[in-house]
Amino acid sequence: MLKPKLLLILACLGLTACEQAQMVGPVGGGEVTVTEFRSGETVLTGLSTSDEDTLIALFGQETVDGYTSLQLLSFLGINTFNNPGFNDATWYVMAVQGGFDYDADGNLLVDQAPAQVFGTLHALVTGEQLNRGGFLVTPVTEAAYRYALDIADSTSDDALRPALDAAAGDLVDDVTADDELDYGDILAWNRILHSQQLRGDIGTLTNALAAGESESVVTAAALALFSTAPPGNEQSAEEFFAQSASDVVQSRCGTCHRVGGIGTRGTSHILQPTSNNDHIALNTEMYRALVGQRGVQYILDKSVGQRGHGGGNRLGNFPEEFAILETFLTLLENGG
Repeated sequence: MLKPKLLLILACLGLTACEQAQMVGPVGGGEVTVTEFRSGETVLTGLSTSDEDTLIALFGQETVDGYTSLQLLSFLGINTFNNPGFNDATWYVMAVQGGFDYDADGNLLVDQAPAQVFGTLHALVTGEQLNRGGFLVTPVTEAAYRYALDIADSTSDDALRPALDAAAGDLVDDVTADDELDYGDILAWNRILHSQQLRGDIGTLTNALAAGESESVVTAAALALFSTAPPGNEQSAEEFFAQSASDVVQSRCGTCHRVGGIGTRGTSHILQPTSNNDHIALNTEMYRALVGQRGVQYILDKSVGQRGHGGGNRLGNFPEEFAILETFLTLLENGG
């Protein structure tokens, strides 16, 4: 009788959609857990995604050596658990922690030295989806998971799927080719097969996840992918600036970009000091105008020393602060 792991891997032959973890390439050797979304109760643990040693143990070294890179990339990173039977109507979180990315440069060739993954990938799925299988755990599902966390307190279980359906268009196209753009397309998105059907730029989020950045950095990078704030949880750009971004720009940019400062020649990027009682509103509107004139990417490039920035690299070594600035500018770009 074939072992369960072997059966599952064989079922994923031919690059079909299966329960595979992907960062850039497949993530092998990641620790797999399943928890209930609402309670956080762990219902499955102690398992891992398939890595090269798994394949050698199942198929033998000679056979594995004969596989093409695409075959190996389809076998690696598979969630190898026996389905114990989940409650169809319950929302669960599948998490894949750590492991190694076997195609970290995304060239569809198995890396000789896989890159260690320091963070955790999540996918929010119902018990029915877990029982049925056929989904992936990727930075795209991570973004949707963070979106769901952000609306969880104000959204019932029944309303969660419609909210995710509505948000899907910010991330992907119709991956499943069923003429419907919904959450199913997020769960089906496969970096190997559907790179052209990605709408959002998930580079910042992917890097934050791979590096094991803090929860706040990952959340900021994820929510920045959505064109509008989650329903029932809207936050204006000015509110976000007051809460998070003002401290960042004052400390990193305010020395030069202030009235009379050396960084104000020929630029409209002039910050009002915190001693001005209206500095939050005035600086928010300054950035709003700057985004309209130059665009978000231009400002971000300047912040890391590109585009001839005279002040050099201000945020490139501070990814959490960079993510905060990016979120603020994106809120402005989207009319927040």
